[in-house]
Amino acid sequence: MLFLIIGAIFAIFSFLCYLRSKMLRVQYIGSDWGAFGSFFAVIACLVIFILVITTGVSYSNQIHDFESITEVKRVEVINQTKADSLTAQFVQHLAKEYPQHEKEVFKNISPVAISVYLAKYPEIKASVTLMALVEKIDQLQSDVYDQQIITEGLLKDIRFRLRNPWILSSFMPTE
Repeated sequence: MLFLIIGAIFAIFSFLCYLRSKMLRVQYIGSDWGAFGSFFAVIACLVIFILVITTGVSYSNQIHDFESITEVKRVEVINQTKADSLTAQFVQHLAKEYPQHEKEVFKNISPVAISVYLAKYPEIKASVTLMALVEKIDQLQSDVYDQQIITEGLLKDIRFRLRNPWILSSFMPTE
């Protein structure tokens, strides 16, 4: 937006210089006001050209960020699905090894709460299979959080472009 304002100011200066040149030509022969007008017109054109290029690049980046957010959210869903699936395997393994009254407790396990059960039942740590499952679940849960952090970073960039004074934010997509 600032480029547009600066370009408009130079265009107004150019117009005023040409006007002054025309007025002086009536009274005198030869003045530099026409040259000043040309100079301001060239600067106005350059500033508006830079505005168009900057807005175009920002528009492209905005579209890229929207597509990246879509991709990151899909990866997050896939990681969450994997974590839930491994948690179900964890529960099945526990159901085979622990008495019936413990099975009801283990049915409500979520990927986030796996570590709590390790602390509550230290004998689970002896099983290599269960520890491998827990490690994989923790990694997937960490990946979900990482994807959420990436999404927030992309959203921050999108919000910045919408408020950036150097581009025409009215042309930016806001999906």
